[in-house]
Amino acid sequence: MRRRHGALLASAALLLPQVAAAQDHDLRDLITTKSGKELRGRVATPFARDTIALQQGGKRVRVERSDIASMDTVADRLAEFLRRRQQFVDKDAAHAPLYEWAKSRGLDRMADLHAMERCIADDHGFGHEALGHQKRGGEWLWPHAGKQRTLAQLEKALADEPLTLTGERFAVRIDGNLRGGIHALFDLERMGVCFMAECGESIGLSEALQPVLVDIRSSTARFQ
Repeated sequence: MRRRHGALLASAALLLPQVAAAQDHDLRDLITTKSGKELRGRVATPFARDTIALQQGGKRVRVERSDIASMDTVADRLAEFLRRRQQFVDKDAAHAPLYEWAKSRGLDRMADLHAMERCIADDHGFGHEALGHQKRGGEWLWPHAGKQRTLAQLEKALADEPLTLTGERFAVRIDGNLRGGIHALFDLERMGVCFMAECGESIGLSEALQPVLVDIRSSTARFQ
């Protein structure tokens, strides 16, 4: 029997402990059985040969793979979102529809991350509006640590009040360079998709149901 590994990339030395906030009521995955029964939760063992583990809050439901007609998972939707994002990255008119596509498929955090990146890349109005940003004196304001700040003020404030950006499999904590942090998180999510696709079945990876936190600092002196 092949050894079952824990969360995605759990052995990677650069990754810190998982983000503490558990998603106890995350029911975004859907398993439909051959009898027509629908089971919601998060698929914890997508590559298991015989029995799939479906996490439903604090309990796990075992589903025989032979009884499954179809699975609709966050993992599949995430891979499709990143593929679409890469395809439409240079097409300005596609960014708002891509945001709506992600939102409609339960990828709220990735949608907001995309809108945030657009705000910084070209001060895109749709991104600010999607994130609920307010405008004052011709400048968009970003909420952070209980205050409304311009982007320049936010970047400066991060040195003393770091920000955690959360995706699906990963989160990054940054103390500056917001744009770089966003791009790092997108890169990590792409790496996760590729790693699961290339190695998931062969080594029996389980899904990362809570984002793994990566601490990114502007200098080595800022690490505790």
